[in-house]
Amino acid sequence: MIKILNILPRLSTDRLIIRAPKRRDSGDMFLYSKNPECSRYCLWHPHRSVADSRHFISMLIKENLRLKAQHFAVVLKDSEKMIGTIGISGYSKRDSSAEIGYSLSPEYWGQGYGTEALKSIIDYSFNTLKLNRIEAKSDTRNIASVKLLEKCGFKREGHMHKGMFMKGEYVDLYLYGLLAEDYNKAVEHG
Repeated sequence: MIKILNILPRLSTDRLIIRAPKRRDSGDMFLYSKNPECSRYCLWHPHRSVADSRHFISMLIKENLRLKAQHFAVVLKDSEKMIGTIGISGYSKRDSSAEIGYSLSPEYWGQGYGTEALKSIIDYSFNTLKLNRIEAKSDTRNIASVKLLEKCGFKREGHMHKGMFMKGEYVDLYLYGLLAEDYNKAVEHG
């Protein structure tokens, strides 16, 4: 039985704090979300102003309060600068499953921050929320996301041809899944 929490925990990794987003994060979010590279494979468009980022964060907060999702800010421990978001949505209580999604500032790509954040959310999903399965979808052209998912133990389970209409075109998606039993075996074996 999954346990959706009404108050998000504050998770910690070596270099990151993963916590509930706050309105004061809007400036930091705008710094990376205005970059078209950051949103290239996301449903959202580049932010044109801090107001866009403020609106986006307000939407995340509302979804958290309604227990529709658990959206987190990815924050550097040493400076408290927000560098991305990661979240869990699409809960199925019957199936004990959910979908995971993330976005990270291009300034921090290729430095292991995505891996730290994703591993922390995976651990939280299985050990605190008691999910049985986590899914993720990735645009097939997003090689970095594909590599991140596979590095964190996700298995590619399908290719959804023209599986999503995004920014004026149908795009192909890979469907990934990770089971609690596979995650726990991997943790036991180091």
